[in-house]
Amino acid sequence: MARLMDIPTRTVLPGGERPELLSLLLDPPGALGRASRLLALLPAGLAQYRGALGEGAPPLALVLGTGETERRPAEPERLVDHPLITARLRDARRRPTGRLLLVLSQRLYEELGDLLGPSALSTLIPLGDGTRAWVYEGDPRQLAELLAEAEESVRGQTIPWSRCRTWNSDTEPLGCPGVRLPDRDACLAHLPPGEQEAVLSALGPGSSVDFRGVPLTQGLLRRVLDAVREPDAGQITLGEVSFAQARFVDGWEEPGVVFTGRADFSQAAFAGPVDFSGAEFRAEVSFERAVFEDTARFPHSRFEGPAGFHRAVFRQGAQFTQVTWRDDVSFRGATIEDFCGLRRVTVEGEADFSHIWSEGSMLLEDSAFARPVRFDHAMWRGPLQVADTRFEAAAVFEQARCEGVALFRANRFNGPALFVSTVFHGAASFSMGAFEAAAAFSGAAFNGRASFASTVCAHGVSFDRAVFSGSLMWRDMTVENGPSSFTGARFLGPASFLRTEFVTETGFDGAVFDGRVSITDSTFRAGLTFDGAVFNARTEFTGVNLPEALPLPGDWSATRSVTGLWHITSPHPATLGEDAAPDDT
Repeated sequence: MARLMDIPTRTVLPGGERPELLSLLLDPPGALGRASRLLALLPAGLAQYRGALGEGAPPLALVLGTGETERRPAEPERLVDHPLITARLRDARRRPTGRLLLVLSQRLYEELGDLLGPSALSTLIPLGDGTRAWVYEGDPRQLAELLAEAEESVRGQTIPWSRCRTWNSDTEPLGCPGVRLPDRDACLAHLPPGEQEAVLSALGPGSSVDFRGVPLTQGLLRRVLDAVREPDAGQITLGEVSFAQARFVDGWEEPGVVFTGRADFSQAAFAGPVDFSGAEFRAEVSFERAVFEDTARFPHSRFEGPAGFHRAVFRQGAQFTQVTWRDDVSFRGATIEDFCGLRRVTVEGEADFSHIWSEGSMLLEDSAFARPVRFDHAMWRGPLQVADTRFEAAAVFEQARCEGVALFRANRFNGPALFVSTVFHGAASFSMGAFEAAAAFSGAAFNGRASFASTVCAHGVSFDRAVFSGSLMWRDMTVENGPSSFTGARFLGPASFLRTEFVTETGFDGAVFDGRVSITDSTFRAGLTFDGAVFNARTEFTGVNLPEALPLPGDWSATRSVTGLWHITSPHPATLGEDAAPDDT
């Protein structure tokens, strides 16, 4: 399909003056890639532009669209003149952020979804007012990465090898996509029986094979694996293998296969069950953009080199039990439509689960990550449970979204734990764990019940600008060696702090409490501040240990017992529903 990127821009100048529309037309091939490079360069260019003109430089809206080259698409130009975009630009003029307003047309949105899967679209939000367009509010460079990946996907849909072409159909008008074997006119699947047997007879344990695009059906895969099976031990050993874009009609259910060379299963399609039990991959392996139509299991498998499941699709779920990754592993942008289980897995390299899209429940249990692990921009439509897992380096959950219940139990974060701008739509619970480095929940949104219990925050914790729409319970928590900051946080429901010890300074400066606040049997050893905080419901501190008296409004009551504990009460009466303690998840 012919493609182009049409990129109109619009600014809003003082006094309502509007310059002419600037439009850039990028023709195929490679339009997506060139648009990616343009987006990647724009932030630095705009910084220089604003530096030259000063703080009064106008904001900029940029609309990306796609269409046929025969005629210029009208949708991007229509969108850039849309009243909602103009209103956003004027708002940005009043409150400069230095960011681009990026808008994608519906057509480009659908095209990216087809090329990259639903996870690529998780950071886009509707423009509004029923307009078929989408707004991207993140870093332009991240959108540039998505466009670059889309360009790679377009290139990946082409077949760079000499193809079989022995038959054609509505789905394969150019014929069989299988790689033509040397000195033959067909792929393995379409050779005459005698020639096919000769090819298989030439294989032996450790042989390398190239069956790119080949349809493996009617027992053909079994015959290939039998050809490389050791006669006595029965061990199947393969050298370097390429099954890129191959179609495993019968699935793959052979345990204990050893791959001594690079294994390429990129864009392969597995129609039947997949079981790589005890498989050993001694070099790099790629399942990038592979599609697993049935269950996919990798129990007790071992990956010695880098492993890629980038943009893979698991229709019936994925199970990785007692798997060892000795090098980096990437599930970036993978789509998992059913249960995903990672139990007792060990990752010695970096792990990338960013932008994954999980429709079912996901369980990460009793596992260990030696180097940084990323779950940023991940989307979980079902429950998420992370239990008894050790993160030795940074664990990044920034801008992730969990629509089901999120349970984090007995985990140890030895590196920074980053939940910045993460959204929890269901109940969220963090219990019996340890944050040995800084923990950051700044800008996070807790739309359901939030619970933090029996956990140590060894180097402080930040909830700056976090929003708690449901109840919040802090119970038996300890924070030390770093501040506890709730600056600008918003508490829409009741908030309760029970038997919590804050060893270092604690601040709720600028926080807004719309629900009842209860702090009970807690200790603030280095001070507690509420500068600029707003309390809209009853507030009560009972049995609180403070190093000094709090500055309170004149209508509050504060008494100190003979043991030095404070009882502080606001004059706000309890309102309906506030007397109940927050639910503990």
